[in-house]
Amino acid sequence: MTDRWAAMEISINAILRGEYPYNIVDFQGNESSNLPVLVLLGMPFYLLFGSVGYLQCFVFVLFSLIVFKFFKNYRERVVAICLLIFSPSYLYEIYTKSDLFSNFIIAVGAILFLWKYFIKSTKLRYEYVAIIAALLLLTRIPILFPLMILLLRKVYFLSFRQKVIFGSVLILTTIPFLIWFFLPAESWELIKYHNPFQLQSKQPVFFSFFFFTLAGILSFKVKNVKNVLDYSSFVLFFSVMSVFLLMIYWYGLKSVFFESGFDISYFNVAMPFFILSLPLNNSILGKEALLKI
Repeated sequence: MTDRWAAMEISINAILRGEYPYNIVDFQGNESSNLPVLVLLGMPFYLLFGSVGYLQCFVFVLFSLIVFKFFKNYRERVVAICLLIFSPSYLYEIYTKSDLFSNFIIAVGAILFLWKYFIKSTKLRYEYVAIIAALLLLTRIPILFPLMILLLRKVYFLSFRQKVIFGSVLILTTIPFLIWFFLPAESWELIKYHNPFQLQSKQPVFFSFFFFTLAGILSFKVKNVKNVLDYSSFVLFFSVMSVFLLMIYWYGLKSVFFESGFDISYFNVAMPFFILSLPLNNSILGKEALLKI
């Protein structure tokens, strides 16, 4: 009994009707925690095919393209594809029509793109990078961690003027989406108590600050794309693990595992990074795979 697909559908229907999407409950009585860009990603598939689940079909094709672009020969490609399609966590996402795994496959694809065209070269201007970063952040909050690991060091060495432009473009890209989604709200009080940021921010402030700082430190230790994938999967996994252990401490093991005290599918935020990183950890496959990007 999961309702992640329903949360996206009620958000899409609300936006199409010009309503505020974050105070409407689905069939399980839950409100949507989907940020604006994620809702927009699911909208074409809902309008064309009547189900947001078709987003996963598109993302699987995207993942395949990432694998063929990222890895150098068929051995790495087969390993990466098999790791995905035989993963119980990915199959769970397919069965429940969830958008979580798909969201982070899109994120890892964008991060590899930025690595190749912004970090390794200067083919992509920093203004466009700011736009891409803003769009990714408007899908799910935890994407902040891999983005920091990838971009912080590069942005740090930009000139003051470039930093101001980067930040301004990022903010100006974010504002129209927030206005579109939040303007239909009848009052500030409604936004205050019914918004996706509140639902996604389940981590205590201390833990958030710790992993935010850790991501920043790791950014300055990145030497290759494998580091980006490894560090991202590490930070994402343990940021979820910290909440998971805290919930066990507060409510007990039985409540967390068997009474839906915690949604363990949140660990899937780290899986796309891990799946692409794992073939690189093999001494036979990894040396050639790193050369591709």
